[in-house]
Amino acid sequence: MRRIWFKSNSIKPDPEFIGYMKEEGYEVLYGLGAAGRDDETLVVTDDPAVFSEDKDTLVYIREEKETALFPEARYYVMDAEDCYSSYFVKIWERFHNLPWTIAETDRLVIRETVEEDLPAFIDIYSNPRMTEFTEGLFEDEAELEYITEYRKKVYEAQGFGIWTVVRKEDGAIIGRAGLVYRAGCDDVEIGFAIGVDYWNKGYGKEAVRECIEQARLMEFEKVRALVMPGNVRSERLLEALGFEKKNGRAGDRGEYEIWETVLHRNE
Repeated sequence: MRRIWFKSNSIKPDPEFIGYMKEEGYEVLYGLGAAGRDDETLVVTDDPAVFSEDKDTLVYIREEKETALFPEARYYVMDAEDCYSSYFVKIWERFHNLPWTIAETDRLVIRETVEEDLPAFIDIYSNPRMTEFTEGLFEDEAELEYITEYRKKVYEAQGFGIWTVVRKEDGAIIGRAGLVYRAGCDDVEIGFAIGVDYWNKGYGKEAVRECIEQARLMEFEKVRALVMPGNVRSERLLEALGFEKKNGRAGDRGEYEIWETVLHRNE
């Protein structure tokens, strides 16, 4: 994204917002007569006629009831001038089917999973030790369809999920980690699976620690993890990050032990 265009005769961003976006490296346009849209421009409008021409448009509303004027809109915004530039970039990425980068640590990038990650996952899960305490992949085509649906129904719907973990030094995909909701449970759950070739290097702890931080930023009060009995590696990792094993079991057959940690807000 290089620019944001408020395509409307009734929206005129204030000079402070325009200056802020310019400092962040983005141009701000406004008015129906502005320059033509291109793939580097995010369009924002409150005009149903403009939206009808291009559904990949961020809809600006002043009251909740105005959403009825744009029943096909994917995203709405109120108080756009109070938003950080990163918000507009994320919406632009959604419209262009690009994965969000969730976070970076010293050695890792945590980002949304894309279909192109599948060969790396197949390689990782080909080691039988990977599925000793966790489920494997679907068949290739089914897993590919699953990733596509997951991006639409999980990432877009709730803004988080299980993500891809990438090593910075060489761009290698080393596993997965993220946050999920399990049916019948009110608490967010953390999940992680790092490839066997990358064990004993601290990558799992680094990724899970960042996922916990993401849960904190989302203002969850606590996070839980479900662990198969005997999975000592995961137990040690969770314990080192402040999780405690609770009484009871979870899962369809009560096959998982429950670990939890309470999150405290950063002051």
